[in-house]
Amino acid sequence: MLTVVAFIGVILVLVFVHELGHFTAAKLSGVRVLEFALGFPPRLFQVRRGETVYTLNLLPLGGFVKMQGEEDPSDPRSLAAQPMGTRAVILSAGAFMNLALAIVLFSVVAMLPQRQLVGDVVVAGVAAGSPAAAARLQAGDVVRTVNEQRVENGADLEYQVQLRLGAKATFGVDRAGTRERIDVTPQWSSPADTQYPVTIGSVAAGAAGEAAGLQRGDAIVEANGQAVASLAALRAAVEQAAGAEISLLVERGRSQVATRVTPNLNPPEGQGPLGIVIAAANEATGVLYGLDNQHIASRGVAAWRAVPAGFRQAGETLVLMKNGITKWFLGDSNPRDDLLGPVGIARVTGEAASLGITPLLLLMAALSLNLAIMNVLPLPALDGGRLLFVAIEFVRRGKRIPPKKEALVHLAGFVTLMIAAGIITYFDISRIAEGRSAFGG
Repeated sequence: MLTVVAFIGVILVLVFVHELGHFTAAKLSGVRVLEFALGFPPRLFQVRRGETVYTLNLLPLGGFVKMQGEEDPSDPRSLAAQPMGTRAVILSAGAFMNLALAIVLFSVVAMLPQRQLVGDVVVAGVAAGSPAAAARLQAGDVVRTVNEQRVENGADLEYQVQLRLGAKATFGVDRAGTRERIDVTPQWSSPADTQYPVTIGSVAAGAAGEAAGLQRGDAIVEANGQAVASLAALRAAVEQAAGAEISLLVERGRSQVATRVTPNLNPPEGQGPLGIVIAAANEATGVLYGLDNQHIASRGVAAWRAVPAGFRQAGETLVLMKNGITKWFLGDSNPRDDLLGPVGIARVTGEAASLGITPLLLLMAALSLNLAIMNVLPLPALDGGRLLFVAIEFVRRGKRIPPKKEALVHLAGFVTLMIAAGIITYFDISRIAEGRSAFGG
């Protein structure tokens, strides 16, 4: 039920804001607006105010503003009768409103206090042959900033790196008491043979791992004589030991060290049986990192900084979208796994709503930004397709494409979009049947 309610609520807000842009621009331009509709027919409710009918329809997956003479310029108050500049403003107003909504939502989220796990992001190791190795990042470096933006947890690091794929990213690190600036070029994808050993990111004080002499940066090679190639393999060895002593072989620098550790079957809250945290891997740079001095902090910006933060977040989200599309062409990701139809969006919306208001607002902002971009693309049946015909008219010095031909192109585009939506929805349902996440994981 939460998923359904959240999905319908989000979609109606995004559609209302989009159509309000068209409606307001048309009214201010003197264009006769025949209908302002939320949802698609069949009609549930209607009310007339002046020359406009306001309707609420059954299918909450869109909406529309019906204007007089959208392709027929015979009526002076029709859309088609307006100058090219006026038509361009009316057609682009919906996308503009969605962009504005995204910035407002990002600004609101920036002001909201968000309790997060933060600390010192410490390099536990670097993968051989990786960009981090080429840049000479070292185990023990504490990453303070990336691209001049503060880094206080793994999410900060991952986010800033994703913004600079294929370009220079400047790491500000503390190394042996001095601040260093190191330029790293994150790669679009890791080579297939890149190995990320099971490396210790941190060791809890007083834990079993500390008693056994384990250290940050140790790469666990074997457990009870069995190769450890993944975190799952290490967990299996600990579970099989059932509290008995385990022999470990670790790589420390250029040497191998053997040790024995007895798992704690009743560790303190937040610790595992060994009291160690395995380092996470940032595959774009090859950095293995852990988090030291962990604590919960409330993060947010002052009101006067919220709007600039909202603009910055919107711009960075566009960069992430661009990078995602670039990965399709590079073969590093599959559009089938990344694109979401109504079913997939509903799943993600439900998940975000279950996590709280902040994730839901962030998702709504991203969807609003995505809607703005989609609608200005020069695709028939979308606002961008209609803007394309205005541009063609401008190039032809005011000579229009015949209305019937333009209407036929938009109809063909609409049918194509519906087929594409059906295919994407099929993949959404397939992911559900296969038990995969909404993003294909």
